[in-house]
Amino acid sequence: MKRFLFVLVVLCIASFGNVYGQETKTPLDSVAKMEQEAKELEAVKKKVEKAEREEVKAKKAREKAEKEKKKAEKEKKKAEKERKELKKLESDIASQEKSISNDEKKIIKLEEKLFKGERKGDLSPNEIKKIKDKIQKLKLDIEKDKEKLRKLRKKL
Repeated sequence: MKRFLFVLVVLCIASFGNVYGQETKTPLDSVAKMEQEAKELEAVKKKVEKAEREEVKAKKAREKAEKEKKKAEKEKKKAEKERKELKKLESDIASQEKSISNDEKKIIKLEEKLFKGERKGDLSPNEIKKIKDKIQKLKLDIEKDKEKLRKLRKKL
């Protein structure tokens, strides 16, 4: 753009130099020539202004495209983050369900052990108390885990 303007200025100076250098011509010819050169200069100015406007438009279009690209990337990251959170939530739910299931199995085993021990008379009253305490503790853990599970499912 600067180079174009420089060339334009040099041409104008050269053409004006030619006009002043040829003093043998009549003043009417030089006036007509000057008017013609002025018209040409105006045409060149208009072309330059048009090119500048087009350059500004192109710059705005590039900026708009970059902005839309950034917005799309941001939405993509957000979707990916939500997908990861959902996957983690599903994993947490599965883990809680497994924990509840394991605790229930432990309760069943302890109750069977307690039943067999009482029936055979192998367990002392102290051992019976310990087994019952363990069963009670596991039942409380199951209730807590069920509450956590309910909250996780609510988030889902």
